[in-house]
Amino acid sequence: MKKEKKRMPADYQVLKTELALAAYNNTSHQAAADLLNALNKTRDRTIVPTYLVTSAIVQSEYNALSANQKNLLALYVSANMIDVKSSHVRQAFQDMFGPGSTTRTNLQAVQFESISRAAELGWPQGVTEHDVAHARSI
Repeated sequence: MKKEKKRMPADYQVLKTELALAAYNNTSHQAAADLLNALNKTRDRTIVPTYLVTSAIVQSEYNALSANQKNLLALYVSANMIDVKSSHVRQAFQDMFGPGSTTRTNLQAVQFESISRAAELGWPQGVTEHDVAHARSI
C-alpha cells in the first residue's frame, strides 16, 4: 500500500483560497477535486527527459543524419535529461532536423507539458475529495 505524502497546513490554505473562487461554487468536494486535477493547462519545460526526445525522433530522419550528428545525438541522450532552453542544444537539433521535418515538430511539442491547476497550486500529485473537504472546513 502506497503511503500518502503528508501535506503542510499552508498547502490547505492555498487550496482553501482557490476553492473560494466562483468556479468552485456549488460543486461537490469530488467535482471540485476533478476540476483541480484536470490536465487543462500547459507550461514550458526547461529540462526534458531523453525518453521523450528519443520517442520524438522519426527513424527515417535519424537514418539521414551524418555520423557526426548521430554521435552528438547519442551524447545528448546519454545524459538522461536535456536542457531544451540551451541555445547550443537547440541549434544542434535544428541542424540535425530541418524545418518541416516531423522530428522537429515532435521535438517542439515535448518542450511543453500538460498540468493541472492543482499542480500549479503546489499539489503535483493532485487533490482528493478529502483534501477539498478539509480545505473547505478550515
